[in-house]
Amino acid sequence: MHTRERGAVNTMVFFITLVLMLGAFFFGYTQHDDAKNLRAQLASAKSDVAKSKLDRLVRDHLLEDIRKVIGETGTYKGRDGYNYEEDIKEAGGAQLPELANVTIPSKVTEKVAEFAKDLGIPSSLTNGVADLLNQVTTTYRAKNTELADAKTQSTRLASEVAAAQRATAEVTTERGKESQAAAKSVADLRQHVTAEFANWRTQVDATRAEVAQRRTEISELSEKHKGELRVAAKEKSLLEARIASAAAVVKLHNPPEAADGDLLSASAATDLGYISLGTKDMLPSGAVFRVTDPRDGKLKAMAEVVSVERDRAQVRLYGVNDKFDYPVTGDKISSPIYSPGVRRNVALLGRFGYPYTKDTIKTVFKSLGNEVHDKVGPGVDLVIIGDETLSAEGDSFVKVEDTDDYKTAVALGVEFAPVHKIRQFLKQ
Repeated sequence: MHTRERGAVNTMVFFITLVLMLGAFFFGYTQHDDAKNLRAQLASAKSDVAKSKLDRLVRDHLLEDIRKVIGETGTYKGRDGYNYEEDIKEAGGAQLPELANVTIPSKVTEKVAEFAKDLGIPSSLTNGVADLLNQVTTTYRAKNTELADAKTQSTRLASEVAAAQRATAEVTTERGKESQAAAKSVADLRQHVTAEFANWRTQVDATRAEVAQRRTEISELSEKHKGELRVAAKEKSLLEARIASAAAVVKLHNPPEAADGDLLSASAATDLGYISLGTKDMLPSGAVFRVTDPRDGKLKAMAEVVSVERDRAQVRLYGVNDKFDYPVTGDKISSPIYSPGVRRNVALLGRFGYPYTKDTIKTVFKSLGNEVHDKVGPGVDLVIIGDETLSAEGDSFVKVEDTDDYKTAVALGVEFAPVHKIRQFLKQ
């Protein structure tokens, strides 16, 4: 390389190095100046933070002192009705701070309003605790003035009362004398009234005794009248029952002693025949009839129903009294326990032994369409009399005629039929 070229190269290197050194020096100076500015800003920021801390400390002390004085503590979540959205955005979305254990202004406002209302202070005059205290002070002073006036008036009234008491004492003395005189008059009047009252009391006692006697007489007459009414009611009931029983008997198509039908035909060879009763007359199979001569009522034979048609029934003839006077067409048939087309109300009184027990007799009467009752009462039109029955005590036998049921049946005017007279009609 040429010497001049080598020198040019060296100069170029030196120049580049110098430029680099100057650039580095300028960069360092710039950074130093920025650092100095940052330190100044940091110091200023620390001072601002210290001031903010001091301000916050003083505010905290203020809130704490207010809380101690006023109370009504709670958690403060910001002013009611204020929109913090822009402030939150400006703070980078920070959460709204909440101050715990501080006085809540809204609660204080409510207490102030409530206290003012109790004192009768208009709400327009209480815009805060200070206004409330001013109003309370004003009210208190007014009350003190009223109290002073009242004390003055009380003193005046006390003086007037003392004067009135003196006048009252004088009047009392005068009235005492009048009272003594009046007491004597009252004593005399009381003595007179006592004597008159004793006389009146004697008259009242005599009147009461007479009234009590009259009440006793009225009570006795009333009981006697009630007894007579009961007897009359019983007699009336008995008469009504007898009328009902008589009416039921009158309704029978045929009386028990009258003929119930005719013998239509009879065969001595077969002892069978036909009678003029059938299903239209509510005739049951097994019914038993007497066959009599229509001229003199002489009993010829007995007839038992063996089959029933609508207008006639076949009978079996038995117990013929005279084979030469055999039942013929036109003879009459009758039964004391059957009436054509009629149901009878039957009562059984007394004891009934085998073979015609009470149950057997009931079955026979019911098969003929009759009603059977255990006691005599209104509506019963036939009484079947059995043997003697037990007394009410159950230690002896009494005649059926001596029982209450028999006497009731007599009073009702019903028919009686001893069981031994109808046995031939009870055959089943």
